Amino acid sequence: MTSAYGYTLLAQMLLVGRGSHSAHGIANVYGATVTLEGTTIEEVERYHRDTLQLAVAETNRQYRELLRQEDQRRIRENALREEHRKRIEDASKRIKFD
Repeated sequence: MTSAYGYTLLAQMLLVGRGSHSAHGIANVYGATVTLEGTTIEEVERYHRDTLQLAVAETNRQYRELLRQEDQRRIRENALREEHRKRIEDASKRIKFD
C-alpha cells in the first residue's frame, strides 16, 4: 500500500521495533523506499529483513483497516444526507400555498 499514513506508520513501527519510542532510529522511509542508516546490507539480510517484512505487513493491515473505516464513514454520511434530502422533499410536498 502506498500512502503517507502507511509509510509514517511503517517508520514508527520500525523505530518501536528497535525498542525506541523516540524519533531517532535507523529506519527512514522516502516514498516507497525504506532505508536503514548505519547498517550493512549483510545486517539487513541477517537481522532486519524479517522485522521489515512484519512491519510492512502490519502497516498494510492497518492501512486497509483505515480505508475500510473511512468507507464505512462515507456510507453512513451519504445515508444521512439522503435521509435528510428525502425528509425535505416529503415535507415540501405536504406544504400547500393555495
